[in-house]
Amino acid sequence: MYAVAKLALISGGRGTLGAAFAKQLLSLGEWRVVLADNDPPKAQAMLARLDVRSGQGCEVRALNVSRIEEWSELIRLLQRENPKIDLLVNSAGVASGGEVHEVPPEEFQRVMQINYFGTLYGCQAVVPWMKSSGSGHIVNVASITGFLSPPATAAYASSKAAVIALSESLYAELRPHGIGVTVSVPGFFPSPLVERGTFSEESLRQEAQSYADRATLTADEVAEATLRAVDRKQLYAVSGSRARWYWRLKRLAPQWLANRLSKKLSSIN
Repeated sequence: MYAVAKLALISGGRGTLGAAFAKQLLSLGEWRVVLADNDPPKAQAMLARLDVRSGQGCEVRALNVSRIEEWSELIRLLQRENPKIDLLVNSAGVASGGEVHEVPPEEFQRVMQINYFGTLYGCQAVVPWMKSSGSGHIVNVASITGFLSPPATAAYASSKAAVIALSESLYAELRPHGIGVTVSVPGFFPSPLVERGTFSEESLRQEAQSYADRATLTADEVAEATLRAVDRKQLYAVSGSRARWYWRLKRLAPQWLANRLSKKLSSIN
């Protein structure tokens, strides 16, 4: 059994944001971090770029987040080695773009299976363990897209909106048990997400990539803001000045914002 005081499990371990969370936690010197990913060699390469070797507070485990049985098996293995889990970060995800009638139903299902059900399965797997210790915190990574629901993002936005709703419900359920829930709602930041994503038209990919390329927000800033919200036991962690502006604007003028976003799509087409 490990003597390290705190255990964190991060899904999407080879992703830019998953690595940023790992780096932030490892810098504190009191965490054992498990990076879980469906491509362990690439997650291991990410560790190398962080200048962290396995056995030095961080390790890689295989996990396909869309398979609940893999979540269950991973948690069983971790329970054998650790008395409790302190933090789960659900950061695995995929991008998808296209107007509703252009995106096949199978693509909607694929995106929802990874982005939403992959998050749900992680929560379901760790909640009993956290309840048994009366402590712990869950971070679910959503996106400002899940709050705005812009045109030509229905598959992705729907999955992230579901993550926000899941987190809100889970927060209310777990708070009486001493367990925290934070939903991370970042704006655009540079990452390979768009490059690896599926888009019905190349112009939509280029538009999404241009947002990411121009972004001043970084994955490190998203991780830092989210972990600060964890320390404060806050439900929402909205990262980036533009995302925070949209967060407020939709509440103040939702119809105006929807009309403006529609005009933006027309300019792309």
